[in-house]
Amino acid sequence: MTLRFLLVLWVPVALGINDNTTPTTLNAMVAMVIVLGAAAAAAAKLVTLEMVRRCMPAGVLIGVMVVVFSLQHTLLNAYLLLMVIGALWGFFVVPLNALLQARGKESVGSGNAIAVQNLGENSAMLLMLMLMLMLMLMLMLMLMLMLMLMLMLMLMLMLMLMLMLYTLAIKAGEPAVATG
Repeated sequence: MTLRFLLVLWVPVALGINDNTTPTTLNAMVAMVIVLGAAAAAAAKLVTLEMVRRCMPAGVLIGVMVVVFSLQHTLLNAYLLLMVIGALWGFFVVPLNALLQARGKESVGSGNAIAVQNLGENSAMLLMLMLMLMLMLMLMLMLMLMLMLMLMLMLMLMLMLMLMLYTLAIKAGEPAVATG
């Protein structure tokens, strides 16, 4: 879910494309590849509920691929890496959701298990959003502080220049100006 939102922000910054079509196309392609990754894992019987631990390396690889993806600046590389991320996502998340539903059915019921999962995912997204907003606020405060310091430096330089000009004018024989 978060990757979908990030694509909308990432495409204009990293690729310089300012249309709505490109992020939408990338999101649709990821969704299709997730389905294909889950189907391939199921068809090859690589991951069953008894062997769900096999999908853990895919979860680690998702994190690595997202970091590599964030460094891309060409559309072709973005498509290729998103296809890899989507396939890994299908191999990782779909079996884990199936396991959650199977185990939840035995203990608290599938619906309750999914509700707890959604609560956890949404809470994590809100936490990340709050952290991002705090980081943005800190950056804005730092920028404002830097601007204030630059303004103070410019004022000091202007005062020094005025003092130098005044001193030169006095040395050149101009009368001193009385203040207050």
